[in-house]
Formats: sequence, structure tokens, C-alpha cells
Amino acid sequence: NVLSREIAILRGLSLSQNLRDRLLVANARYDSYSTAELEDRMQELDQLWRENPNGPLPRARLNSPVARELRALRASFPNHLQLLVTDKYGGVIGVTGSNTDFYQADKDWWQIVSGRGDTFLNLLVTREGMQNPSITMALPIYDASGAIIGVLHSIFDFSEISELIATPVTDQPSISTDLLLFDNWALSVDRNELVSYSDETMTNLELLMTQTFGDILFEETPHLVSQTPVVSAKNEPAVNNLGWRVIARQELEQALAPVQSQTRRTMLVALIIATVVIGAAVIMAQVISGPILRLTEVAQQIAAGDMLSQAAVSSDDEVGSLARAFNVMADRLRSTIGTLEDRVAERTNQLETVVAVNRRLSGILDISQLLQEVVVLTKETFGFYHVHIYLLDEVRKTLMMAEGYGEAGIEMKRQGHNI
Repeated sequence: NVLSREIAILRGLSLSQNLRDRLLVANARYDSYSTAELEDRMQELDQLWRENPNGPLPRARLNSPVARELRALRASFPNHLQLLVTDKYGGVIGVTGSNTDFYQADKDWWQIVSGRGDTFLNLLVTREGMQNPSITMALPIYDASGAIIGVLHSIFDFSEISELIATPVTDQPSISTDLLLFDNWALSVDRNELVSYSDETMTNLELLMTQTFGDILFEETPHLVSQTPVVSAKNEPAVNNLGWRVIARQELEQALAPVQSQTRRTMLVALIIATVVIGAAVIMAQVISGPILRLTEVAQQIAAGDMLSQAAVSSDDEVGSLARAFNVMADRLRSTIGTLEDRVAERTNQLETVVAVNRRLSGILDISQLLQEVVVLTKETFGFYHVHIYLLDEVRKTLMMAEGYGEAGIEMKRQGHNI
């Protein structure tokens, strides 16, 4: 957006009628020249400029009306370090500072702009680092009929953009972010320096272009990588055609660590619950059978584990009463243990269900899909009437509905239901 804004500023200057009029006058000086004579004249003026950078010709271009108009623009927008305007033949007619030569038609930017009428945008850096980078901007100047009559060129200071680039993209230190600029070269946001990707990494990144993210071999280490092109919100073609890409990456082992940790915690909770249930069953059995084993010797077979045995009732005295009472208690014990076994089986089945659900959910990394799967599986697995998931909005201190089951849940989520 910064680049789009600066291009718009230059376009505004190119529409200046004073600038157009002076270009038409400058171009008319060469009307009497043949193509060969024009080339010779341009080379002659270029040599004169190079031999005497402080001579009359450079001074005339520094103090020309066009130069004064360029300096007025630079005073308002100082990030444009140097501005110049050439006529339609490539000769400088106005410049804001020292320039190495007069003839610009042999430059790539001039040929692209004057030949195709495209806006030129390119980053100028050294491969040794990001010392004093700049951006070359150039665009055509048209007359009233739509013919190109000159070229406006600017060298733009990269510092404003580098400050934006240096802003952390994420608060997770294990995630690295690079800005892929040109060829194999990228600007490391973390270190603010140029790094070179290997050919293998570039090939893997190209294969990943059609996906939101994926795990690839990045500089010989498995990474989870996502990338997206840098485009202008105003759809400025010159910006979009730069081909810059933001690369966000994290080592695969670190990326999967939360999933693995959650799986271990789930298994640990399941083990603790199973242990508590079994321990409770053992304690209940001891509480029920212990007093009988201590009060009567005739119950040794049952006390040994033969729960189908019955105590013989041979009298109506205290022993008979004890035997009858024991048989009643034995019946109740058998019933209790049978019910307890059913409960243990039911709880164990629930635990197995929980573990199976967690295994299914642990493979889902997309938060929206994960929430939807949790709601559906919880409702259908445990037979609940309805299931909602709420997430805490820290700022508003409000539980916002993130997912709900069925059509009713979808409608409540769409209406922003909250607590």
C-alpha cells in the first residue's frame, strides 16, 4: 500500500500541464535531427555531462523549471531521494541531485516505461546485506493525445517499508517469517538481512503454491510452511508484479508438539479415571464381604470366592439367624457386584470412546474444523440433546459462541450468540 501510494503521487505529478508543456518544448528541439544525428547528439551530450559533472549542462538541468517542480514534490515527500525527468529520447531535462549521466535511454527502466508504457518498480539491494536499499520507480508521461512524451523516475527510500517488514508477524518465537524478494533471495524479518534459499527449497516452495500450507523440506529440515503473495489492496499492477511472497515457517517437530502433548494428557486422564473406578470397586467389595468373613466360620466357602454357595439354615437360633442373614446379604452382594460390573463395563466403554474420539480429533489442525468435529462427535457419541462451544473474548469479558450442533447451532453462531 505504501508503494501504491507513492506511485499515485508520481502519477499526480505526471499530469502537471506545466511539466507536459516543457517536455513538448524539449522534444521539439530534436525535430530536425535524423535518427543517426539524434543518437550522435545524445552521446555527445552524455559524454559532455560525464566529463564535467559540475559543468553548464548539469547545472542547467539542476536549475531548470522542471527541476524546481521536482524539488517541490520532494519537499513534500522526502522519501523520494532523487527525482528526474527525461524527454522522449532519454535525455535528462530536470533532476533534483547529482546524476552520473545525461542519457537514460540505455537503462532497463527507461526502455520498459517508454516502450510498453508500464509502470516500473524494482528493489535495489546488495547481496551483502540490506545497507541503504532503495526502490526504483518510473512511469510514463503522456500528452493530451495519449502519446508518451517523457519518463518520470524516482529513487525511493526503503526505510519506511523496512520498518513495516521489521514488525513481528507473530508472537511465537518458534515461527520464522521471510519476505521472498527475487531469485533465491529473501529478507529475514527476524534478522532484517538477506538470506539465500537453496534450489531444493525454492522447488519445494513452488510445489506448495497451490496449497494453504504444507510440510516440506526447508533448508534440509522438515518444516510446516505457509506462503502468500504480496499484493496491493488497490490492485496496483506494478506492485503485484514484483512477485514478492511472505514465507511463514516452523520446524515440523515444534509445530506438532502441542498435538502430541494434548494426546499424552488425554491418555493420562483416561488412565487415572480407570484406576479410580477399579479401586472404588475393590473397596466396595471389601466393605461388604469383610464383616461376614469376621463374624461366621460357616461362610468360609463364600469367603473363599464361591459366591454361588448358600449357607445352610439348620436352626432358628442365633446361628440360623446368622445363616439366613448371610444368605440375604450374599444375594444382595451378588446383585451389587453384578451391577458394579455393569457400571465398570459402561465406564470403560465410555473411556474407550473418549480415547477414540481424541485420536480422531488430534489429526485436525484447522481450528474451525476441529470445533465442528468436537461438537458433532460429543453430541452423537454421548447422546446429548445439544452441544455448544464458547470461547472467551478477553477484551469484552464475554463468552462468544464458536460452534453449535445442527441448524440451530449454525443460526445461533451466525447471530453472534454470547454469554
